Parts: sequence; structure tokens; C-alpha cells
Amino acid sequence: MTQEEDKKQETATSHADALRYCAPFKANYDRCFNSWYRYSFLQGRMGNACDDLFEDYRACILEQLGQSGLENVALFDTPTVSNSSTKDK
Repeated sequence: MTQEEDKKQETATSHADALRYCAPFKANYDRCFNSWYRYSFLQGRMGNACDDLFEDYRACILEQLGQSGLENVALFDTPTVSNSSTKDK
């Protein structure tokens, strides 16, 4: 196995370990979300009472990945791209 293949395997293992460790947080969020979707969203009520549970799950994943040096893998912020064609010349 090459060094690159070893790194990919290590990353995959770290992801799987984080998902397994944080499964209780995800289960709590999924239960809340499914209930909200069925009993609130489909009834026209848009407020989501599950945000705190999602943040708990997200924090767990980030912490677990961070312990493996992979915290940047789970960050989903999109960088701002400037479009020079829209600037005045």
C-alpha cells in the first residue's frame, strides 16, 4: 500500500470512528427532525426546534475529527469568489 493509500484509509477510518462515536447525538437529532417535519413543517409551521440538537451533533463530529487532525474536512463554509468581469473598468 502506498503512503497516499495509507492516508486515505486512515481518513476513512477516522470518519467512521467519529460517526460511530457521535451516533447517539445523530439519533436524537433525527428523532426530533422527523417529528418536527411531520407535525410542524407539513402543517405550515417553519420554526425548527431541533437546531440545538443539530449543533450538539455537529460539535461532536468536529471534536472527533479534530482529535484525528481532520477538523477541516467537516467545515462547509464556501469561500467568497470575486468576479472581476463585474467590476467597473
